[in-house]
Amino acid sequence: RGERGERGERGERSRRATAPGASSMDRPEPRDAMDGCKVYVGNLPYDAQERDLDEAFYRYGRIVGIWVARNPPGYAFVDFSHPRDAEDAVRDMDGRNLLGRRIRVEISTRRPNGPNNNNRVGAGTRAAARSEFRVRLSDLPRGCSWQDLKDHLRKAGE
Repeated sequence: RGERGERGERGERSRRATAPGASSMDRPEPRDAMDGCKVYVGNLPYDAQERDLDEAFYRYGRIVGIWVARNPPGYAFVDFSHPRDAEDAVRDMDGRNLLGRRIRVEISTRRPNGPNNNNRVGAGTRAAARSEFRVRLSDLPRGCSWQDLKDHLRKAGE
């Protein structure tokens, strides 16, 4: 942990690696989720803003980027400059209250089948533990709800 001085001490308010108005040419390359620097933050209120996450997480280390989901809302990613900062944030913030909600914080993992798979980051490991079998349906009519589909498949399984 001797490198901490190079990256900035926790008490510094040097929050972001780039200024908010910086052009895309000035910003660092996006980090790969596998490097351990990206943190998933779930169960956020729908009105959570980037500044709310910045204020909650800046004390763990330099933040490279923050992305807040809007459609569907309720989760975000915070990208740190060093994996140890991300681990510290997970250890301290998981289960804490933020904006009146108990948040879930964990190291982000890459989706196993690329960006179009239906597992959400952070939730895919739980679903996979239920069973090794999966069914993928496509070309369903627009009016088909998941409840209708579930009822139909339940009847077929009996």
